[in-house]
Amino acid sequence: MPRLSLNAKQTGFTLLELMVALAIFSMLAAAGWKIFDGLMKTRDHTHVLAEQLGLEQAVYGQLMRDISQIWPRTGSAGENSLPALSLNSEGLAFNRVGTRDPRLALSLVPIIRVRYALENTDFVRYEYPQADGVQTAQPRRTVLLTQVSVLTWHALDNPDSSQWPGATGSSLPATMPNGTVKTGPDPKARLPAGLEVQFKLKDTPLTWTFAVVSNLPNSAYTAGMS
Repeated sequence: MPRLSLNAKQTGFTLLELMVALAIFSMLAAAGWKIFDGLMKTRDHTHVLAEQLGLEQAVYGQLMRDISQIWPRTGSAGENSLPALSLNSEGLAFNRVGTRDPRLALSLVPIIRVRYALENTDFVRYEYPQADGVQTAQPRRTVLLTQVSVLTWHALDNPDSSQWPGATGSSLPATMPNGTVKTGPDPKARLPAGLEVQFKLKDTPLTWTFAVVSNLPNSAYTAGMS
C-alpha cells in the first residue's frame, strides 16, 4: 500500500482563487440583475403607454362618431331654443342621430343631445335621451379621460372660433369648401365646417380636428321632429 508523501502537491483552489472567482460571479450577477431590471421597467412603461394610447384612441373614436352624426336641428330646454350646436367656454353641446330602429321611418329617427365638458381634471361626456326637454332629462355621464387640463374647443370657420353661434346670438352661416353656404330653416340649425379640440393630457399637448358633415339630405332638417 503506497504511503503518502508529505511533499506531495495538493490539488484544488486556493483561498485567493476562490475570492477572485466569487468577486467575478458577484459582478456578473449584479450586471445581469441590472439588465433584467431594466427590461422589466421597459416592459411596464411600454404597457402603460399602450394602455394610454388605447384609451386616447377610444375617446377619439367616440368624438368622431358623435361629430360625424351631428344633426342640424335645434332642441329645447323649457321655453328656450337650443342651437343645433353650441360652443363656448363651458364646453361643446350638439344634437346628433340616436340609435336607429329599423322599424321606424327616417322621420322618426331619435335625435339625442350630447355635451362635452371639462370638470376639474375630468373630460366628461353627457348624453341626453332626447334633444327636447333637456332641462328635465337625466343624462348619462361618462368620464372619458382624467388628468386633463387647458381644454378648449374651436369652430374652424367662425371668426370668433371659441364660440358658436356668434356672440350676437345668431348663428353665422357655414361656408363649405366648394364655396356654398349651408343653410336651414332655422339660423340656429347652422353648423360650422369643422371642430377642433386642444387640451393637455398628463402635461402632453394634444390637438384633434374633426370635419362636420356638410352635405346632409333635405330630410335632415325635419328628422326627429315627429
